[in-house]
Amino acid sequence: MSSLLPTLLGSLVASVLTFAPAQPADDSSYAAALAEVEAANVDVNRDPKGEYPALEAAVERLTGFAPQLAGDEAGRELLALALLNLARARLLDGDEAGAAAKMDEAIRFARGRELPIDRFGPTLAEFHEGRRNALKAGGRGEIQVDCATDCVVLIDGQSSGASSGPLYLGSYRVYVEDSEGKLGAERHEINLDQSGEVVTIAYPRVAAEPAERRPLPVVRDSTSAPGRILPRWAEISVMVVGASALAAGGVLLGFDGRCPGGLDPVADAADCPEVYESSTSGFVALGLGAALLATGTVVLTIDEVRGARQRGTRAMLSWQMRF
Repeated sequence: MSSLLPTLLGSLVASVLTFAPAQPADDSSYAAALAEVEAANVDVNRDPKGEYPALEAAVERLTGFAPQLAGDEAGRELLALALLNLARARLLDGDEAGAAAKMDEAIRFARGRELPIDRFGPTLAEFHEGRRNALKAGGRGEIQVDCATDCVVLIDGQSSGASSGPLYLGSYRVYVEDSEGKLGAERHEINLDQSGEVVTIAYPRVAAEPAERRPLPVVRDSTSAPGRILPRWAEISVMVVGASALAAGGVLLGFDGRCPGGLDPVADAADCPEVYESSTSGFVALGLGAALLATGTVVLTIDEVRGARQRGTRAMLSWQMRF
């Protein structure tokens, strides 16, 4: 049976890591998230190595409040400080790769604005400068949002137009909703991987219509009926080979113990220096022939019975559809 291999169509939208409808959040929840980040910041200042996992979790929750962050400059500043604090804590813990990831996130979040890096001392300031140079060297990408109606676009909790303009490579959270609030908001996580890459988001995200269910085509031999175990000619061939092996086995057993030329091994012993020894090969041929004949017969019987049932079912369905 041939296998059907799906064709994978590459597109820029493949850079979208995740998508989910945005869940509404009230102002009290946002205030609680801000307070959680602020308290975790204090704890990390006291114990950087032991407390930064809690701050990471609090930051992750706060980033989910994109509309509230967009209208709250103080909230965005708190988030930037938290990201820098996480970079410092990971650096102190010896996790330079983790520190680089958090520093890169802070730089991307700043979107060209100066970060309050001077609050963290010369070591982190030097680390920040190195990461910023690395991001600059990596190139830029762009996020575009194709809205079917007037919409609001937020990238990392900050207002953006239909086109983000040049962005450092890396991950971005995109929040989109229509201006009238009728279509529902969406959240996308976009990863810009290559310099010059442009990722386009269509809003609203329309699910494809389910295609009509049709049976997959199956390539079969022209002489085989649908659903057969083997083509009919193959089943008959197995039976013929089995019968031939049985006949050969009988012939070999018939020669066993006889003299060449048909002489009697007792009466003509003087003229019969040797006799045929074919019992082993004869029994092997008989066994193999019996197995092949039985297998071919059973398979042919099953396929013929199954085919008769399928033809009967198709006839019944055809009769029901006509009436």
